[in-house]
Amino acid sequence: KIFEKLGVANIQNEVSSIIAALKAKTLENGFKLGIDQQRHSPMVTIQSNDMYGLVAKLEEDNIVTSCRDDNLRVSPHFYNNLDDVDTLFESLLKNQSLLARE
Repeated sequence: KIFEKLGVANIQNEVSSIIAALKAKTLENGFKLGIDQQRHSPMVTIQSNDMYGLVAKLEEDNIVTSCRDDNLRVSPHFYNNLDDVDTLFESLLKNQSLLARE
């Protein structure tokens, strides 16, 4: 029922805004976007030097992510917002030695 109440189009628009912000902040901070970023999926991947270590560090800051193929995977949804993007990047900047740079 929550999807019906919020509206699928509204959810898609909000998630698209969050994805765009994630991609922009990744590049602004000199990090490398991961694989297949031309697709319009509700996921952003960021290249990592130690994907398991990075996921663990983010978890210490109560940020849930996953990893695959040397990439951090961030998958926002309707319960996320742009403040969550800022929180993620605060933690990523603390742990930037675990990220690949441009």
